[in-house]
Amino acid sequence: MKFEQAFGELEALIGQMESDELPLDEMVQAYERGTRLWNQCKLRLDEARLKVEAITKASEEGELETDAFDAAAPTPAAKSPKPVQKPKPSEDDEIKLF
Repeated sequence: MKFEQAFGELEALIGQMESDELPLDEMVQAYERGTRLWNQCKLRLDEARLKVEAITKASEEGELETDAFDAAAPTPAAKSPKPVQKPKPSEDDEIKLF
């Protein structure tokens, strides 16, 4: 479930619970559902925070790249650029047009 959907449903549940119109059993079920939704929202926010921190760190180090984010994956090691190979000089260093 997307963050916005979970947050919207959580807000609706809070509204129902604050109205004092729910019977006790439904109130407990709503509280249980709300707790699960809150945990989902917190997880998504934590993932977003980690991604923003990774992007900020990469931009400060001049290595800004974006990839699919996996919070469980280890941080990739810094990649060293491949050395540029200079063209081999020809036997005759004169410039030739034809």
